[in-house]
Amino acid sequence: MQLPSGLKHWHVILSIFPDDIQAVLISLIKRLTGYIQPIQHNEYEGVALPDGIDGLSTRGDYQRLLLSEWALLDDYPDEFTRRAIMQEHLFTKVKRINQDEGKHCVILFDGGPDLLGQPKVVLLALLILLWRRTQLANATFAFGFLQNTTLHNLNTLEQDTINILLSERYSESVTERHLMYWDNRLNDLSCEFTDLWLISGHSHRLSTLNHHTIQLQEQILSQPVLIDCVIKQQKIAEKSITLPLPEAQQCLRIIRNPFIVKQTLPVVFTGTHHEVKELGFSCNGKKLILIDKKQNLYVIYVPHQGQRQAKITRQQSGSPIAAVHFSKRYQTKILVQHEGLKFIDVPGMCSFIKTKEQSLILPKGTVFNTFIYRKNTAEQGEAHLQIRDIKNQLRKLELKAPYQITTIDQQVLSIGKLFSYAYKIKVEVNEINEHELVLVQMVGNREKCHRYELGAFQQPALFIHGASSNYWVAFPYNTSIWHIAACSNQNAIISVTVPDNAHVFGVYHAFKSSNHTVKGTANNEQPVLLVLSENRMKIIALMPSGSEVIHHAEAMIMMAVVNPVQDTIAFICEENKVTFFSINQRSTILSVQR
Repeated sequence: MQLPSGLKHWHVILSIFPDDIQAVLISLIKRLTGYIQPIQHNEYEGVALPDGIDGLSTRGDYQRLLLSEWALLDDYPDEFTRRAIMQEHLFTKVKRINQDEGKHCVILFDGGPDLLGQPKVVLLALLILLWRRTQLANATFAFGFLQNTTLHNLNTLEQDTINILLSERYSESVTERHLMYWDNRLNDLSCEFTDLWLISGHSHRLSTLNHHTIQLQEQILSQPVLIDCVIKQQKIAEKSITLPLPEAQQCLRIIRNPFIVKQTLPVVFTGTHHEVKELGFSCNGKKLILIDKKQNLYVIYVPHQGQRQAKITRQQSGSPIAAVHFSKRYQTKILVQHEGLKFIDVPGMCSFIKTKEQSLILPKGTVFNTFIYRKNTAEQGEAHLQIRDIKNQLRKLELKAPYQITTIDQQVLSIGKLFSYAYKIKVEVNEINEHELVLVQMVGNREKCHRYELGAFQQPALFIHGASSNYWVAFPYNTSIWHIAACSNQNAIISVTVPDNAHVFGVYHAFKSSNHTVKGTANNEQPVLLVLSENRMKIIALMPSGSEVIHHAEAMIMMAVVNPVQDTIAFICEENKVTFFSINQRSTILSVQR
């Protein structure tokens, strides 16, 4: 990894970490460096001071000339002069000590519950920063925990040392007993501590020794996780800084073992396109999820223009994947196991539920838009999952034993999220016995409904796209006409005629046409329906006023999906190539070739 110029001298230390862990630590160290001053030097810094006599020498100051030499001056002055000319005079040699020696730095960490979990990442960054600081001052270095009696002396920072810091944890918070122990112990040691630090979750202090303190506090419910850091150094004004931490999964990886290189597969999918079962984007549009028929789940991070290679990870479930939902922090899956459901990475829950007893059977044919995680609110009670079952019922699953399931809605065709907004789409019959499509925005305990008329009722395919709360939903009105409706304005409905044998795969809300100017739209943007031509070699944007071919494929497109947030399409060709395509720029962002 190429380090920034200001951190190149840290390369020996940081090179023991994988590149992605280095990037996290570099970010934290760069922020902290300006807030922690170097070890203070005294007026004799670097000067070798006298410390007695260390033998004889033929060179020196005549104030240190031996008395026997001075005796020659009285009795034999010529011999005294000769010995001076021949440099035969003897002088006492001064023994000197280097003032750079004898410096000691000790760090005492709080290993209790206040700094468990993600704050450990900040402790690691502080350990590296303070260790490097002592090396520059030619000082010795040791660290320990306030709740323990062991001091770890360090000459070099190694994996075993870092693992001690990350693995040590204590159920007891710091008490006066712990502080008194270290006060007495450090006072009894023969050495004088040049640098002593206390790093904890509270403003603890030792009573008799001069020392510096760092207080860390995790901000509750902040996204991303933020750590408030208050630094108090002797003779320096108090300083404060807020440190953002990486996502929870990466923090967990650092705490467990930061030296394991994350295995990233080459961007290759085994088998042919016929083995791809599902293709879809995460709710924030940053990840593409691909599931093959062998139940391998691939996660591709959506590339940007100019990127040469896509980042990809693979997970093997071992069991059929019934549903999957990707939020900002969790990759939640529901697996089918032994006539039951296994819930993986659900916050607050890891359980197997028998479907026969609980009557929870998930719809077949799709793993997306099946469930969402709802956080706690005063009105809703505990956090829970809302799951769409095979009968299009919306079920509420409590995330605590006995995992009670209740039915809360009927005829729900889709459920999902865009950004932080949850939504569900269902069908209802109005007072004049006509079917309506209802898009329900769910924010906390509030629901806002938008109703649209359905023509010949059928189980409609649904597509949704938008930015923040400005959703557009596309659905078939009858066999040849699709409607594109805005959830922000029930009157904003666009009718589009779909050619026979064309395959509709999505909607995009801000299309910029190159063929004509659309009146009454900002920047000539308008919603369009995206379809594949009959031969699946073209991607076409359908508008009320006509159509526009936006891409000619080199091979037959077998599957295509639209990013729900960005202007990106992802499609798989029969030659097993995954392509990311920009709609408005009419250009390929990145192709992943086997």
